[in-house]
Amino acid sequence: MLYELFTLVDNAYDLAFLSINDKHNKDTFPKAQQLELKINQLRADLIQTLMERINGNEISFESGLVYKDVISAMEKIGDYIFNIQESILNTNQTSYIIEY
Repeated sequence: MLYELFTLVDNAYDLAFLSINDKHNKDTFPKAQQLELKINQLRADLIQTLMERINGNEISFESGLVYKDVISAMEKIGDYIFNIQESILNTNQTSYIIEY
């Protein structure tokens, strides 16, 4: 299942790259949202499975921590990619006013 997480993040990267090349193509954003949801759900599933394996003494706690760190890092990368795509396509509904 970890390979699936890497694949989803890679797909998100490819989609963001398409957005960079065609900033007016807003069709990619719903696909990016779907990938983000899939990445988040898969992370939750992987963590759940990991906890079961640790509790069942299938793997050591220390190994589980390393595995969890990899899962969390990949999910964060997915978040960063989504934020970049959101910024490129100006789909973020929140506006910020900076006063000096």
